[in-house]
Amino acid sequence: MSSRQLRLSAEDTDHIKRLIQTLKKGSSDPSEVKMYDRVLVKCAKAYDFSLHGILRDLMHSLLSTRLLHPCWKELSRLHKLRILQVLRIFTRDPSLQGIFGDHSTLQVIAQEMERLSMDVFDSELMQLPEITAGLVEVLSIIKRFATIKQKQEQLFSLGIHKSMILLLSCSKLLVIQGVLICLLKLASHSLFFIKIPHLPCVDPLLHLVQGNTTYRVLAVDLLSHLVRHKQCRADFKLYQGIGTLLTLLNSTTPHEVRLSTLRCLSSVSHYDTQARREICIRGGIPLLLATLSETSASNNNGSNNNNRRHHRQATQRKRTVSVTDSKGGALAPSSSCLMSPISRGKRCSSSTVNLVNSGSDGNKQDSQTTTTLAGRGGAG
Repeated sequence: MSSRQLRLSAEDTDHIKRLIQTLKKGSSDPSEVKMYDRVLVKCAKAYDFSLHGILRDLMHSLLSTRLLHPCWKELSRLHKLRILQVLRIFTRDPSLQGIFGDHSTLQVIAQEMERLSMDVFDSELMQLPEITAGLVEVLSIIKRFATIKQKQEQLFSLGIHKSMILLLSCSKLLVIQGVLICLLKLASHSLFFIKIPHLPCVDPLLHLVQGNTTYRVLAVDLLSHLVRHKQCRADFKLYQGIGTLLTLLNSTTPHEVRLSTLRCLSSVSHYDTQARREICIRGGIPLLLATLSETSASNNNGSNNNNRRHHRQATQRKRTVSVTDSKGGALAPSSSCLMSPISRGKRCSSSTVNLVNSGSDGNKQDSQTTTTLAGRGGAG
């Protein structure tokens, strides 16, 4: 039995049966909210609910008597939050996702996110913890379906991306994290990739890159994907995106952020000659070379350490275990155990190298300007 497979005691089962009976009564019982608490505590760490069919019954009841019922609009914020929390946990299990993910259910979730998106900007309501928590739960549910092609098309028809772009400008960090993760998943679908760039997304993303260190990598990764679209590249240059990203290529910035920045600059320069020239003029070539050099050195050290570790493990096995083939001869240790892992640095686009080459082999005026401004880093 998997460690993430839910185990219910007889007492737990009786509690869920009572909750289902309460839901079937139709009218909301004041004790119902507290009954969810026990379910949440019991299921918090579980991802597999296949052993207990009663949980499928509970999910069916939650959908038919609460989420999809007219009474949903009349429930308190806390009541809605508890139901969303239970549904978010249940949708971890693929077998329960099928129950949840029809069009009408996703439509209610989209409507709830739109309503909460308005509340989070309301000066009186934004301080209520149920607003932020509700958005986090809704985004977590959407994330489950964001990589399923059929569900992506349904989410697109519901205009889910419009509310998400709006939420990029809110002040709640947990909400912003959920939005960035969802948009990264959704943007891989052609429908979203075509439409998102025509929304005001670049400016808030650049503000996140400048002012928020917590989710900077997510914001830069999303920019790296979106700048492949012509409209996003135009907005990226309009809002001084190149200068903003070059300021991240300094020794005080975490290495992971610099790698994401390197990929983003590689992406925009691959599609835009003017952007490539601006990077050179702003003194970006030395910064790019320094980041590449550090990445290469880090990968070489990691590769050498892995090789030494694999060699020690192979030697240890050779000393302690005698393995013979069918003829009685000793088998040679597998060469695969001495292979170094694929370097993470290879994820960087080859256009980075092309950009560096273009900076050194381009016209003389750009080269002279690069030499003059090299010491200014990302000065914009």
